[in-house]
Amino acid sequence: MKKILLLSCLSVFFLIQAQAQNCTSFSAGILQTTQTTCGLPNGSLAGSATGGVTPYTYLWSNGATAANLQNLSAGTYTLTVTASNGCTATASATLSNSICPKVNTAATVSNITQNGATINWPAISCANKYRVVVKNVSTGVQTTTIASATTFNLSGLLPSTNYQVRIRTQCSQNGSVLSQFSPIASFTTLNSQGIQCLPPSIINPVVTTTTTATINWNAAAGAVQYNIRYRTTGTTAWTALVINGIQTTTTIQNLIPGTAYEYQIRTKCNSNPDEFSPYSAILSFSTTLVGVISNLGCADAVNNGTLTAGSVANSVSSVVPYTGGNGGTHSGQTVTSTGVTGLTATLVSGNFASGAGNLTYTIAGTPSASGTASFALNIGGQTCALSRTVNSFGQTGITAHTCGAPNVHNPAKTYGSMTDQQGNTYRTIVIGTHEWMAEHLNTSIYRNGDPITTGLSNSVWTNTTQGAWNHFVDDASYACPYGKLYNWYACVDSRQLCPTGWHVPSDDEWSTLINYIDPTANGGASTNTAADALKSSGIVFDTTGLWSATFSSSNSSGFSGIPIGYRNASGNYFNPGVNLFLWSSSQNNSDPSLAIVRSMINNSNSVTRNPNFGKRSGFAVRCIKDNSSYGAINSLECGTAVNSGTLNQGALAFSVSSVISYTGGNGGAYYTSATQSTGVTGLTATVLGGNFANGNGTLTYTITGTPSAGGNALFALNIGGKTCTLIREVIGQPVIGTHTCGANFIHNPALTYGTMTDQSGYTYKTIVINNKEWMAENLKTFRYRNGDMIPVVTSNSGWNLALLTGYSCFVQNDSVANNCPYGKIYNHYAVADARGICPTGWHVPDNSEWNSLIDALNNASNPNISGGKMKSTGTVEALDGVWKAPNTDATNSSGFSGIPGGYRDMFGSFVGIGFSGYWWSSQVGGTNAAGTYFLSYNNNTMSGNSFDRRAGCSVRCVKD
Repeated sequence: MKKILLLSCLSVFFLIQAQAQNCTSFSAGILQTTQTTCGLPNGSLAGSATGGVTPYTYLWSNGATAANLQNLSAGTYTLTVTASNGCTATASATLSNSICPKVNTAATVSNITQNGATINWPAISCANKYRVVVKNVSTGVQTTTIASATTFNLSGLLPSTNYQVRIRTQCSQNGSVLSQFSPIASFTTLNSQGIQCLPPSIINPVVTTTTTATINWNAAAGAVQYNIRYRTTGTTAWTALVINGIQTTTTIQNLIPGTAYEYQIRTKCNSNPDEFSPYSAILSFSTTLVGVISNLGCADAVNNGTLTAGSVANSVSSVVPYTGGNGGTHSGQTVTSTGVTGLTATLVSGNFASGAGNLTYTIAGTPSASGTASFALNIGGQTCALSRTVNSFGQTGITAHTCGAPNVHNPAKTYGSMTDQQGNTYRTIVIGTHEWMAEHLNTSIYRNGDPITTGLSNSVWTNTTQGAWNHFVDDASYACPYGKLYNWYACVDSRQLCPTGWHVPSDDEWSTLINYIDPTANGGASTNTAADALKSSGIVFDTTGLWSATFSSSNSSGFSGIPIGYRNASGNYFNPGVNLFLWSSSQNNSDPSLAIVRSMINNSNSVTRNPNFGKRSGFAVRCIKDNSSYGAINSLECGTAVNSGTLNQGALAFSVSSVISYTGGNGGAYYTSATQSTGVTGLTATVLGGNFANGNGTLTYTITGTPSAGGNALFALNIGGKTCTLIREVIGQPVIGTHTCGANFIHNPALTYGTMTDQSGYTYKTIVINNKEWMAENLKTFRYRNGDMIPVVTSNSGWNLALLTGYSCFVQNDSVANNCPYGKIYNHYAVADARGICPTGWHVPDNSEWNSLIDALNNASNPNISGGKMKSTGTVEALDGVWKAPNTDATNSSGFSGIPGGYRDMFGSFVGIGFSGYWWSSQVGGTNAAGTYFLSYNNNTMSGNSFDRRAGCSVRCVKD
């Protein structure tokens, strides 16, 4: 019995064990998941199981017992499956949330009437229905209507009322699932007059001042009035303005400076009954703040550009710093200079910074003289006087330093100018082949704009290895004319002490300068006399200079060295008026702690080279121009000058020049320079800067101005190390009967002449003969009517080659003796050139016009007397005319005033001056010939002829 029971127990054990083992292959799963859509409970899940012993039972976390579930909401669902043998398995699935989609665009409103409108919106696939929400903006009353389609007609609206419409998608039948609202669509129903009353559109920006704001808008349809309300931003109370309906602008007055405001505008479209548009959206503006500052620093202004007496200011400005700005606005201003007049300083309107800032004044105009121009600035509640130095570049007789100190420069020299990185302007001088500063450097910043250290105590000065500067004895009044004292470290700092294009001279460059002045000087290592040429002239004791000396130096080089004294390596100051030490950029090769200087002392004319000065000493600096190689010549030949143009008393010089020859040019550069005339004053001879030739060459001096009298104008030219005096004759005022250029015995004093001016600026007498107005002088223009130059050819070979090219020349190539009264001679190609040789309104006469003139002066009984009536009177022999005797029958009764300029043949030879006068006709005849008309000294006829067109004749123009 026990044995049977034991066997039974073993059987049950094995069955349970087997069943447990079968559970390992039993699993549950969710085979299919359908997510919810449109925010509805429409998800589905399908459960399943494998393995184990069927049948299975299902239990879901929501209590459902079916294998498959429908109409599920979003969420996580867990399925537990139990097999018949007791095995269980689980599975989970999540149905994600969905939403009822909204209409993403604002509805379209159309068919607006006084009481209704049509609304349209895009269809939504999930929609069961739509809800149309309409709000009366004025009352806030909102109504909701259910619509089955995407078009809905609104009715029962109030006239002239602003409404807002929004749409909601209804995804469920019962309305429990709704979307968010669509964007708002706004509209206004028509008023009682059948128009839509809308607020006007604003034209931005609002124009504000410190206390006003001007608002502009576009006219609204049907407007009889506009209402504007405004308030300070952040407040609630409005101030209202009523504006006439025909206005589209208004200015709000009495506002608070520097304050933010907001405003709205609406349209009144009817007054009976009152019908208004809604107010516009809230808009904003801010009034400007009245700008104030606490300090205006003219003394610390950074000056840019150079001012030169008599020259138009170009790129000149001053940057004036200020502190304590409040961020407010300032107006533009223009300040007129005093002291040196003729200038203005202009500031553009803008805003002050909050705190420190700068104001840039642009300086324009032409300074009336050299000296100091002062501008009385007044802005932001502060005032100061801005001073700008006006140089006298190119003028002689000026002895002042550019900052105004007297007795520094050589008035016999022509100085250039240079501006440093801080805006300080200096005179410069060419000595030998290099351009040097003719003043001590005065900058307090490096070329890159970094400040140079200053204000060091003696103990710090003694030990510094950084660049540093000081005024002599820390007194800023020494800056003019002495400049600043720098240690050697400032001279060689990589940020550069000298301005762009300039550098601190090396030891070799100092030697070149000194040896140029005194070839025995050995660069200053030997006793020499170079200091006499390098030191400014005058002495302290008789108030003529700055040197404490017993004799005056010549300053013949123009270098203008002045005795600033020095600061030694211990920081102490010594010897103003006695010593001048000038740094080189070179150090002592034997002892790199020392550097090389040049020095001058009050009672010696020798320059000393000293290689043993400590680098912490404070000395003056002169900069030298980079790669400057200035020209020199062996001789300057004013006596052989080739002069062009004519100078007349009281008449502005026009196209007047002199070409001066030189020998021995070295190829180096020379300045633009201007020389004032003496003798006859009022003229300036200017040569533009350039380079000398290597060997012989010429310089062209252009002469401008108005001569004060007749006589000789003298120009003391000085260039390339050589001088000469150029003499130009000025013709005095003519007496009655003279040629306009001043020649006597040309015109008939009994007749009344007109005048005409050509394209070159020459003025001529004119005379009316037989109802035609003729020139009563020969043409002498040097340009065509369009401004192009007519080439002047002097050589015979060049003249002969002038086929098809317009050329001109002076009679016998002598512009001084013959331009007045004979004018120029032109070949016929110049006469016929399409650019026009006669001025506007005039032309070269053709054969018929010449013949009509001759016929009018002849008569039936004596048909060959026109020539006598056309020739100027008198003879060379009798000293009362320009014709050779006998000048047959000359009466000049016509006033034509013909004179014997002769002609130039096609080979370049001049023929017949004093004996005959030839004038071109515009008429061409034959292959290369043109008509001419001529007068002769020994008959009284005017005859026609023809010349090769390469020949040269005079020209008379006749009025169109």
